[in-house]
Amino acid sequence: MAGASVFLFLLASGVSFAFRGNGGIFLGAAGLFSFLLSGYGFYVGMKSFKEEQVSHRMSVLGSITSGGMLVAWLALFLIGVR
Repeated sequence: MAGASVFLFLLASGVSFAFRGNGGIFLGAAGLFSFLLSGYGFYVGMKSFKEEQVSHRMSVLGSITSGGMLVAWLALFLIGVR
C-alpha cells in the first residue's frame, strides 16, 4: 500500500507539472485515494506488530513509508487550501 501511495504521488506530481497546475478533478481524486490508502497502510502496519514469531522488517518499512506519505499528502492538501 505504501508503494502504491508513493507511485500515485509521483504520478500526480508529474502530471500536475506537465499540465502546469491544471490537473483537474482526476488528480484530486487520485490524491484523496492515495491519502486514504496510505492511512489504511499505516493502520495495517501498526496492527501487524501484534503477530509473534515473524520478522517485523517489512512491517517497519511499510509503516514508516505509509506514515510519511500520509504526512506528505496532508501537507500538500493544507498547502492547497491556503
